[in-house]
Amino acid sequence: MDVLRKSYQQLDENEREKKTSDRIILGRQILISSSVWSSFFMFGLCMGTPTIYISQTRQEANSTEVLSNEMTSWISSAYNYSAIPNLFIVAILSRYIGRKKTFLFACLTSAVGFITLYLSTSVIQVIIGEIIQGTLIACDGMICVMVLTEYTSPRYRGFFLTFKSATFGWGMLVANTMGTFLHWKSITVLGLTCASYAFLTCLFWPESPYWLASKEKYDECTKSHRWLKGNQEESINELNSLLKTHKEYSLIKQEKSQNRTKKTLTALFSKTFYKPFGCTMLMLFLYYFSGKMACNVYALQLIKGVTKSDSTAYTGMLVIDAVTVFSMYFTSIVVRFYKRKMLFITTSLIGIMFLLSMSLYLYLCHLDLFEINNFIFLGLLTLYMVVISSGPITISPSIIAELCPLKYRGLFMLLMELVDNIIMGTVVKILPFLLSAIGAHGTFFFYGGSSLFLTLLIFYFIPETKDKTIIEIDALMS
Repeated sequence: MDVLRKSYQQLDENEREKKTSDRIILGRQILISSSVWSSFFMFGLCMGTPTIYISQTRQEANSTEVLSNEMTSWISSAYNYSAIPNLFIVAILSRYIGRKKTFLFACLTSAVGFITLYLSTSVIQVIIGEIIQGTLIACDGMICVMVLTEYTSPRYRGFFLTFKSATFGWGMLVANTMGTFLHWKSITVLGLTCASYAFLTCLFWPESPYWLASKEKYDECTKSHRWLKGNQEESINELNSLLKTHKEYSLIKQEKSQNRTKKTLTALFSKTFYKPFGCTMLMLFLYYFSGKMACNVYALQLIKGVTKSDSTAYTGMLVIDAVTVFSMYFTSIVVRFYKRKMLFITTSLIGIMFLLSMSLYLYLCHLDLFEINNFIFLGLLTLYMVVISSGPITISPSIIAELCPLKYRGLFMLLMELVDNIIMGTVVKILPFLLSAIGAHGTFFFYGGSSLFLTLLIFYFIPETKDKTIIEIDALMS
C-alpha cells in the first residue's frame, strides 16, 4: 500500500510540475504576443486617425473645401504607401540582425512618428508623421507575423494570430471613440504609450529559434526553443524537425554556388514558393476586396453620405466598430475548436449575401422606389461588417502566416507585404472616387461580386491548416 501511495504521489507531483511548466510556457508566449498585439493596436490607431482628423479639420474650418477628395485619399492611404520602401529595410534587418532587434527598431521609429503627429500644425506635417509610421506598418506585416508563427506553439498559434487581427480592429475602435469626444491628437499620446510598452516587453524576448537555426546557431536555437515551448514531446519533435530541416538547407547552400539573382529566380519558380504565394494572393485580394477595410477607414464619410446626418454617422461608426471588434475576438476563441477553412468560407458567403442585399436596397432607393431608412441601412451594414470580420478579416491573416514557406521565408514575406500594402493603399485611396462615380450601391455590388469570385477560388485551392506545425504545412504545400 505504501508503495502504491508513493507511486500515486509521484504521479501527482509530475502532473503538477507539467501543469506549472505549461503555465510558464504559455505566460512567456503571451508576454511576447502582447508586444505584437500592441503593435497591431498601434496600426489600428493609425488607420482610425485619418477619418477623425479629416472630420475635425473640416469642422474647425466650417468647410469641406479645406481638404479636397484628392488630399483626403492621400491622408488615408499614406500609411500603406510609405510602408512599401520600409519593407526592404525591415526585410534586410530581419535577415541580418534577427526578429527581436528589428522589432525594437520599429517601436522606436513608431514613437518618433506619434511625436511628429502630435506636434504637427499642417496637413503636410500630418502626412510626414504618417510616412514615418511606415516602418511600423512594414514590421506588422513581416516581423510580427514571423514572431507569432515562430515563437508560439501550434496549439496556441491560431488563437494568437486571430487575436492580433482583432486587436487591430480594437485600435480602430479606440481611435474613433477618442476622436468622437476628444481632439484627434489625444490618439497619438495613447499610441506613444503603446510603443513604449512594446519596446520594453521586447527587451525580455529571446531571439527566434527559426532565425537562429537559419544562421546555424544550433545551440542557441535549442535554448531559445526550450525557453519558448518547453520540453514536452511535441516541442521536442518540432525542434528536431526544425534543426534537421535547416541543416539540410545548409548543406544545399554549401553545394550550390549560385549568385543571388539566380537564387531569387529559382525560388520564384519553385513550387514550394509559387503555390503558397498564389494562395496568399487570393486571401489578400478577398481581405481587401470584401470592402470592409476601406469602409472602416471612411466609415464616418460613408454613413454621413447615405444618411445625411452627423449624429447618425458618429453613432453608426462607433456601433459598427464595437460589434466588429466583438466578432473578431469571438472568432479568436471559436477558431480554437473549428476548422479554419470551413469558418472562412461560411462567413465569407454570408457576408457577401449581406453586401449584395445592401447594394440592392440602396439601388432601389436610388430609383426612388423606397425612401432611405437609416435603421435598415445601418442594420445591413452592421451585419455585413460583423460577418466579414468574423471570417476573411480575422482568419485570413492567420492562414497567410501559416502558408509562408520555411525555405523562402524572407523573400515570401517581402513580396507578400509589397502586394499587401499596394492593394490596401489603392483600395483605400480609390473608395472616394468609387462612391462619387458609381454611388454606394454600385460600390457595394463591386465588392460583393469580387468577393464571391475570390471565395470560390479559395474554396478550391486553400488547404486546411488547423493544428499543423509550420514544418507540416510546408510539406503540404510542396
